[in-house]
Amino acid sequence: MPQQIERIRKLKKENEGKTFNMKGHVVGSVKKVSGFKQNWTAINEEMIKKEKISDGLVEEFYDNGRLKRRGNRKNGKENGLWEAFYEHGQLSQRGSLIDGKQEGLFEYYYNYGQLFNRGSFKNDEQEGLWEYFDEEGRLSYRGNYKEGKKQGIWEEFDEGGNLTRTEEYKDGVLQE
Repeated sequence: MPQQIERIRKLKKENEGKTFNMKGHVVGSVKKVSGFKQNWTAINEEMIKKEKISDGLVEEFYDNGRLKRRGNRKNGKENGLWEAFYEHGQLSQRGSLIDGKQEGLFEYYYNYGQLFNRGSFKNDEQEGLWEYFDEEGRLSYRGNYKEGKKQGIWEEFDEGGNLTRTEEYKDGVLQE
């Protein structure tokens, strides 16, 4: 295993921006995109086809050798549980993908490991209850999404867990 990791590091230096599996094979390249979703759509489909790698575990590493993200591909698309990590090794996010789309529960973490928020996706859009937590792990905000837009009553809580504010949304628009 250490020899495989050293080979991966060497290949990464020679092929900056490409993604490798644990066997040291090139399995993709990182796209330069903005926003959170970059961690879940970073594999270049053309590179996967060229290398004829469409199934199995994919792992990407930081230059320091620590795991950046990992998950499985099936039929050339991300499927199943995917995890992303901060450069120092702490889990930053976890969730499931089906045919490359976010589906089901996702969790996001502060860089020291505390849960930041959690909620579900349906067909790549936020759906259902989402909860947001402060740095101490206390619930600070919660509400529902429908087809990726805030919907219904959203609640905000103080450090003692007391309800401090409510807002109502319809199709993502704050109601007055």
